[in-house]
Amino acid sequence: LQELARQEAAAVVTRAPRRYHGYFALGRAEMSAGNHRAGIAAFREAAVRYPEFAAAWWNLAVAYALDGQASLAQAAVRRARRLDASLAWQPENVEKLARAYGEGGATAAAIELYREATAREPSNAEYFRQLSYALRDAGQLPSAREAARRAIELNPNLRAELESISSAPKDSQDFSTTVPDPR
Repeated sequence: LQELARQEAAAVVTRAPRRYHGYFALGRAEMSAGNHRAGIAAFREAAVRYPEFAAAWWNLAVAYALDGQASLAQAAVRRARRLDASLAWQPENVEKLARAYGEGGATAAAIELYREATAREPSNAEYFRQLSYALRDAGQLPSAREAARRAIELNPNLRAELESISSAPKDSQDFSTTVPDPR
């Protein structure tokens, strides 16, 4: 199916090379197949052809993040947010981008994203939960503890899951023996 989707999208590009639709579809097909660089190229073409298309910029950001190009991802995210903040701040999109940053080796960018998200939605326990894991993974344990405590404060049902982070000794540096990250 992935190959068929790529072929169909490429056919649309061939028929209408000046339109963004085919490039966007091609970018999605390439990303589904794990071809980040080809996805980047296609989403970039879609964004060039229709600069006001926030979804092209958003998907370009995810592709850059997965490819380990965090600064380019962040620039594309800023553009997507200017065009359509509701798209960029949908919880599933925040999670998708944060995971892409993580897979691309940009934990600092994921932390920054979750910090922005918690500032925008200070009552969202899930954002604080995810921030606590990202901070823990980055070795920023005092901040991870604080984020975990805030998540538990907002949603007491998270206590069992986050207890290992929120109650870790202040001098603790090793989480290798704690409960595995359920993400």
